[in-house]
Amino acid sequence: MQVKTLSKSLFTLDSAETVQYINGYLPVGCDLAKFSIQIYCYNFKSKKFSSKALTRDGFTKFLQESDKPLLVAFESGSSCHYWARQCIKYNHKVRLITTRFVASVKDMNKDDPHDAKLIYRACFADGCKEIGVKTEQEQLLNMILRLRDQILKDRVKMTNLWKAAIHEIGEPVRCGIKEFRQHAHDLADDPDHVRDDSKEFLGMINEFASSHMDDCDAKVAKIDEYITKVAREDEACKLLMTIPAVKEFSAFCLMVSLCNLDNFKNGSYYASLMGYAPRHRGTGGSNYTIKAAPVGHKTVKKCYFFIAMAMYRKIKKQDKFENCWLHRMVKEKSGKVAICAIANKLCCTAYSMLKNKQPFDMDEFKGIYKEQKVEP
Repeated sequence: MQVKTLSKSLFTLDSAETVQYINGYLPVGCDLAKFSIQIYCYNFKSKKFSSKALTRDGFTKFLQESDKPLLVAFESGSSCHYWARQCIKYNHKVRLITTRFVASVKDMNKDDPHDAKLIYRACFADGCKEIGVKTEQEQLLNMILRLRDQILKDRVKMTNLWKAAIHEIGEPVRCGIKEFRQHAHDLADDPDHVRDDSKEFLGMINEFASSHMDDCDAKVAKIDEYITKVAREDEACKLLMTIPAVKEFSAFCLMVSLCNLDNFKNGSYYASLMGYAPRHRGTGGSNYTIKAAPVGHKTVKKCYFFIAMAMYRKIKKQDKFENCWLHRMVKEKSGKVAICAIANKLCCTAYSMLKNKQPFDMDEFKGIYKEQKVEP
């Protein structure tokens, strides 16, 4: 299927020699929308670059009928993994480019044809940052964690709204959530704080807010029960639970982020995607390390942080320090720096454990390596 050239295309080149291949694949820039897909590629029939909007069925037909192997580039976002799997199904290559990298090559204009062209250009840029294609199972497991996080956020929002309502009647909140809930119900029956014509309104607020929080707690408990069941049966989770301070929920989170090891070049690359690789900045020959990047899955990132914090506190309480990397880090560095360094190494260790299918080795993690026997 040949892509037709728009009669008034903004992006056309007159020379047929400008078309470039990447490892024998013809690059195609795609900007995804809900019901349409904007493509930008070289049209051999018209010998010009063309941009055209296709429907979902039209894009599928374009992939099926293409007589040349394609390198289809998408900007990471909604439905990009689904379309990446469709491209692989028809023997094409896929390049999922991070949103930040695409934004770095964008200019002032913002429309679908222009975005598709810029995604096409990003394929040829040096240092193009890509992400791996996720399977359907991996995406659904990620969605379970996101659903749990969203329910907890709704619970916090309702708690703050409820506390604001109590504060408006002159009762500042200075207790935990359990004591607060009981205190809010007691206020509805206290004539010294609530007028008779306002008791009905406060009672309705207490009833709906309390039922909403109970509903959120029940949903989170049900999700946690399912996560615990999966973690106890999954082999990868069993391996990850050999790490100190890792239980069922943490093992499930780590397993979800490491479902497809082929998406990561090595453990250091995985740690950078989790946001624990240190960033550097400098000028005039002087470089210095700045804080970790605000990237990565928030729930998984918290799990690594709390596991590292548990290790840090346990070593900090010891009277004697061993001559190893882990103990020197705890002794010489500040708290947050040491915890982030431990979390970075935990990312590399978790990746290595699942790749080699070996349990956690504390001596190797500390930096104490066994002497290799040299055969005579």
